[in-house]
Amino acid sequence: MRRTLTTVVSLLAALGLLIGASPARAGEFAWTDPEGDATGLGAESTPRPPDPELDISKVTYVADGKALNVTWNLTKAAGDPVGSLGRDFDFYFTHDDHKYAVGAQLPAFPLDGSATGGNGLVSGPLMTNNDGAQAVQIPCGCKLRIDDKRNTITFTIGYADLDRAFPGTGKVGPGTKFTDLSGRAARIQGAVLVNVDLTAPADGATFSF
Repeated sequence: MRRTLTTVVSLLAALGLLIGASPARAGEFAWTDPEGDATGLGAESTPRPPDPELDISKVTYVADGKALNVTWNLTKAAGDPVGSLGRDFDFYFTHDDHKYAVGAQLPAFPLDGSATGGNGLVSGPLMTNNDGAQAVQIPCGCKLRIDDKRNTITFTIGYADLDRAFPGTGKVGPGTKFTDLSGRAARIQGAVLVNVDLTAPADGATFSF
C-alpha cells in the first residue's frame, strides 16, 4: 500500500512538473530580454551606462478576444534617456506573408513647440505595412498606456482595427498567427532614431490568437 501511494504521489509530482513546463496557452506568448543591455548607439554597443528608460526586460503578447495587447516591461517606464529628445518604441510581426509594424514616440517636449511640455506626451501609436521600401500607414485606433508604477508600456489594438489592416485574410481570431516577432527601443536624437535595445524571441517563435 505504501509503495502504491508513493508511486501515485510521484506520478502527480511528475504531472505537476509537466504542467509547469507547458507552453503558454493560445492567445498568450512572452519572452524575456537581458537587463542592462540598452547600451547600443546605432549598430554597435558601447561601454556607456544603459538607458533604463529603454531597457526591455520582457515582452508579452495577449489576445483577449476583443483586442491584442503587447506589453513591454522596462527597467524604468517614466522619463527620458539623458541627452535625448525622447523615446521611440516599435514592434514588428509578419501575418499572411505581409510585414507590419506598430510604433509610438514619446518626445521630451511638444512636437508643435507649445509650452505644455514634460513627459507623458505620445505621438502615435501608428500601424504600417512594411512590405515595400516605403512604409504605408494603416488607419488604426491603436492605444498606448504607460504604467510608471509597474514600469510597463502596453500597446492595444482592437480586433476590428486588425481586420481592416488585414483585408482578404478573414476575421482575426482563434487560428490567426503572427511570426517574425521583434521589437526595438530607440533614442530620439534630432531627426533620427538611434537603436538602443533590440529584442526578439527564439527563432521560429509564433504567436497564435
